Amino acid sequence: MYKPVTYNGVEYGSMKELAKSYGIRYETFLSRLRAGMDMEDALMEPSCRNKKVTCRGREYPSITALAAEENVPIRLLLKFYADCGDIEEALEKSHERKRETIVIWGKEYKDHAAAALAFGLSPDILRRRFRTEAGPPEEIVEKLLDQGVEFEGKPYGTLSELCMAYNIQPFTLHCRLRSGWTLSDAVTVPINRTSSGISTTYDGVEYRSRIELCRSYGVSYHWVNKNRRKFENWLDAFTFAVRLKKEIGFRDDEMFTSVPGCIM
Repeated sequence: MYKPVTYNGVEYGSMKELAKSYGIRYETFLSRLRAGMDMEDALMEPSCRNKKVTCRGREYPSITALAAEENVPIRLLLKFYADCGDIEEALEKSHERKRETIVIWGKEYKDHAAAALAFGLSPDILRRRFRTEAGPPEEIVEKLLDQGVEFEGKPYGTLSELCMAYNIQPFTLHCRLRSGWTLSDAVTVPINRTSSGISTTYDGVEYRSRIELCRSYGVSYHWVNKNRRKFENWLDAFTFAVRLKKEIGFRDDEMFTSVPGCIM
């Protein structure tokens, strides 16, 4: 339950409401108060990214403007600035970070183009995302992969479509990518026989393994295994997944990997 707070003679329903009315993020407001700033300073101090700065003898209206002109990620510049307190040093560190070899899932790539080629992505989009987004490169690549890839000259709207076309489980593909495989190897290298390679008969047809059965019906083997305990046996879980895929409206050539949130 939020407690009301009064500031400058006006009562607000909560500290969050007060911060919002002054156009400041609630988290920023709280962190300033915890750092010892009084209420007025915490509310009125400009956001760090909108703070005027002078760098290399030139004044910029904000750190955001400096980042844009120098072509470095704003979040990266803000992080280094918060660490060292010197904008010129922060800028230099930001440029150094950009010049470093790109490492994704433990594998080095000489530049954005090489990394993009390995994952079937657009070099320009990958470069732009690396420039504008903070966070581990793996997270950026995964987000882009979920938005579609190009493989052997053909575009696929999602990784699931690619998996369906090449008869590979999405879970297997993700595991391989996270182990440092290129997209080409992750898709085309044959899967070793495992404990899931028990022959299985379904609807009068014998399959060499449960994985092969799941591929034939466009159902995620990982999803069936994860939900196995809710049913009497594995085949019941698989049958439920096949029925659910059909009821939700998935196409036959689409891979069923999860239940869409909009129908939960």
